[in-house]
Amino acid sequence: MSEVQNAEECLRAGRLSLFNSEHDICLANGSSSFVAPLVAQQFSNDCVGIMDFVLPDVSKHKVWGWDSVVCKQLAALGAKEEELPSASYLEQVRKLSHRRYAKLCKEFVFGRFPNPELLCDIEPAELPQLDSIVQTVNAYADAILKAPWSGSGRGIRKIRADEFTQSDLGWCRKVLQKQGSIMVERRQKLALDFSLQFFVEADAVHFEGFAIFEAQNCSYTSNLLASNEHILKLLSKYIPENKMLEIKDLIAQYLGSAFLGNYRGVLGVDMFVTEDGRVAPCIEINVRNNMGMVSRRVYEQLKNTIPDGQCNMRVVNAKSHDALMQKLKNSRLLLTDPGEKALYAIAVY
Repeated sequence: MSEVQNAEECLRAGRLSLFNSEHDICLANGSSSFVAPLVAQQFSNDCVGIMDFVLPDVSKHKVWGWDSVVCKQLAALGAKEEELPSASYLEQVRKLSHRRYAKLCKEFVFGRFPNPELLCDIEPAELPQLDSIVQTVNAYADAILKAPWSGSGRGIRKIRADEFTQSDLGWCRKVLQKQGSIMVERRQKLALDFSLQFFVEADAVHFEGFAIFEAQNCSYTSNLLASNEHILKLLSKYIPENKMLEIKDLIAQYLGSAFLGNYRGVLGVDMFVTEDGRVAPCIEINVRNNMGMVSRRVYEQLKNTIPDGQCNMRVVNAKSHDALMQKLKNSRLLLTDPGEKALYAIAVY
């Protein structure tokens, strides 16, 4: 079933559901008329079934993330204006999705956590000029450049000192012209990627759980399906459980100060542990649904049928439908329905 067909069926039932995986690049573009690349559209269409695991937020309609593009799509499918977030709310979501809020969260934690030796500072800098970007990369020796509005592996470049190519410089100029600045971070050697999942209500920020994930070339690939207790034990190899919970509480405090009253819905805070056992407390804040929260809900539904911490939720793709079906043969469970022309699926292994 295509994304549009699914939406039309939902509309007949009085609600709409859209998997707009292209949300981040829509925010980066900023126009309600933006058309996402065909690859992103294909992924959204093929994997719309993942929306069954997404929590509702400010609207009776469900989307992966709120932006002007998806609101325009919903309106075209028949959603009423009063059923959708206001233009001011959408602008607030875009504002809060800027990477500077991850930088502010990091600074909040560093300013209050009593054991700085357990933390890794990626030293994020928001820079508006090309010269300062080049100077900072050279000072860091090994760095990551990030467009302020970007996510899921897009809008990110890894750069070493004195190795800027013309392509890199051209990319920087384009991002600076479009978004006004670039985030530069000190690159680290990672041992483990993980996230903290929250849900922001009208009057409180609720912690929903931990998620361990894997990525290739900065793009998401899979999540471990495990209890919070199991994940905490894995993290305790690097940082004591009580200290991890202290960091979690500090991040929740920051989210309460910055997001409460301005946003309703899921927040995923990406973090990592370095090879030398330090925690980088806030790399990215996903102001939308994300696979970490989905993995928590999938685990809760399957926990009586799968071993704790022994299965993964994985995005699978192939160049042809037949090749995709071959890859899915060994899966335990399909979370999305691979239609006749599907090139993507999400499955449990």
